[in-house]
Amino acid sequence: MQNKESLLYAVMLSELPQVGERIASAILARSAERGHGLASFFRLPAAVLRRDYSLPLAALRCLEHHAEAHRRRCEWLSANLHESGGWACTLLDPDYPRRLRHRADAPPVLFFFGDPTCAAQPTIAPLHSRTPTEGTVGCIRAVVEAAARAGFAVVTSTGKAAYRLVGVTARALSVPRLVVLDRGLFSALGVELRADPFAYRGAAHPCAPTEHGQLVCSPFRLLDHALPRSGRRRDALVAALADVIFALHARPGGEIERLCLAALEQGQPVLSWHGENPALLSAGAIPISGDDLRHLHRFVPISR
Repeated sequence: MQNKESLLYAVMLSELPQVGERIASAILARSAERGHGLASFFRLPAAVLRRDYSLPLAALRCLEHHAEAHRRRCEWLSANLHESGGWACTLLDPDYPRRLRHRADAPPVLFFFGDPTCAAQPTIAPLHSRTPTEGTVGCIRAVVEAAARAGFAVVTSTGKAAYRLVGVTARALSVPRLVVLDRGLFSALGVELRADPFAYRGAAHPCAPTEHGQLVCSPFRLLDHALPRSGRRRDALVAALADVIFALHARPGGEIERLCLAALEQGQPVLSWHGENPALLSAGAIPISGDDLRHLHRFVPISR
C-alpha cells in the first residue's frame, strides 16, 4: 500500500488550479533538479514560488492564500483513494511505469486502481478507428485469444465501442487488461471505486474492489469528467502503454493512423492487420495475418 503522505502530495499537485500536465511536469523537473520531493515544493515560501516556478496566477494564489483549504480538500480525496485501494505515482517516483517514463508526453501524475501485476506482462493494444462490424468482433476475439496464449496483457479503454469490445472479450477470456480512462477515477468508478468501468453510464454494475486481472489508470484529476479533448489523451496513453500496437483498422488521416505513426517514430512496433494501411507500412509497420498471431512474442522489443 502506498505511503499516505506521498499519495497526498501527488493529489495536491494534480489538483492545483490551472496546472495542467505541462506545468506539473515542469514542477517535478525543477524539484528533481533541486534534489527534493513534492513535500518540499509545497513548503516553499511564496517569493521562491514566484521567482523559480512558472505558475499560473490561480495556482500562486492557492499556494499563498488558500494553502490550508487546498490541503484539506486533497486530504479528503487522497484518504478516499487510499481507503478504496487506489494509489498514485508521479514522474519522481521509482515505480512510475517504465513504459512511459521516457515518452515525450509522459503524464506527470497517474492514478491507479486494481491488480498491479497486469503491468508486469508484455502488453498489446488492439486499435480500431471505425464503428465495429460483425467481422471486427471476430477479429478482436482472435487477437485477444492470441494474447492469452502468448501471456500478454491487453491495453484498452472504455470510451469507444471497439475499446469496450476488447475489454469485455479480455475479461470473458480471463486475459489481464490495462484499462485507460478518459476521465478521473472517482468520476468513472465512484468514490469507493466499485463501479464496472465497462458498464454504460447510469447502469448499476458493481464489481469487486480489486478485480483480479484488471488494472485501471487515469492521467486526469480524480473527479474530472470527460471532455472532448480527453479522448485524444486517453488514446495516446493506450498506445504508450503498449509494447506492441495492433492496428486492426486505421482510417487514412484518422486519429489511429496518427497515433501509430507517432509510435513508429518513437520505435514502438506497430502491426497492421493484413497491411491494410499503406501509410503505416511505408513508415515501418509490420503487415500481419492470422497465421502470425501464433508468434506475438517475436514482435516485443528486447528492451521492454
